[in-house]
Amino acid sequence: MNVNECAWVIKKLGYNSDDIINSNNLENRLVIQKIIYFLRYVKNKNTRDEEFSLYIRGPYSKTLANICYVLAKDKNYESRISELSNKYEVNTEIEKIIDDFRNKDIWWMELANTIIMIYRRDISITKEELFTLVKSAEPWATKNTFGKVIKGLRQMNIINI
Repeated sequence: MNVNECAWVIKKLGYNSDDIINSNNLENRLVIQKIIYFLRYVKNKNTRDEEFSLYIRGPYSKTLANICYVLAKDKNYESRISELSNKYEVNTEIEKIIDDFRNKDIWWMELANTIIMIYRRDISITKEELFTLVKSAEPWATKNTFGKVIKGLRQMNIINI
């Protein structure tokens, strides 16, 4: 797991240490997970990310969660985040895609990453098969929400289904 990548996302989101550590901020920690999973896919669609497992809230990495906590507990949090994030390189095109993604609702990010995780395992899967598998992982997903996310991912040139 790349600590510089994590710091870059935290800095991009403008999170302070309490935004990560505070138990009331589960959504902030989920957003970090969602953006990093998405970022890895956007940077290299052909690489499997074995550090993530599919959970009810989409792809999740315990290692990433631990990195976030270690960074948040650093007594020099702000300077450490700045130092590490400056070591992570993202081209302008990918940064634009990440900016678009991070402005989505959390449910959208969750569903998008679940779609991506399943899709990347078999890019020949049909849309109907994909929906069935996504629905088993995200029981709240409807054909309507699934369709909206698929359309958004297509517009970002992320998937072609």
